[in-house]
Amino acid sequence: MTYRRGERHGPHLVWYESGQLQVDVCYKNGKRDGRHAVYYEGGQVRSEAYFSNDKLDGAYTTWFENGSNRSERIFKAGKEIMRREWKKSGEQKKLNNWKVDGSPA
Repeated sequence: MTYRRGERHGPHLVWYESGQLQVDVCYKNGKRDGRHAVYYEGGQVRSEAYFSNDKLDGAYTTWFENGSNRSERIFKAGKEIMRREWKKSGEQKKLNNWKVDGSPA
């Protein structure tokens, strides 16, 4: 983790004991800004999100360990505007308050 003027600034990296990267987050002036990724110990991406000024802004995607989609959410300035989720079997989940295409119901 790096700091500038006492605030997190730049990459924040966390590793598993095995040496595999676990978390990769970028900070700007103490706030999350840019890509935020979390990995399974085997190296597969577990989740990926984008932040702007510490608020979710853009795609926030999660995957099962086998690489199949788990969820897809879209945010704008911290507000969720789209959501879809899947079961491990690949079948899309039915969600209250969200249509199949991910738009609000």
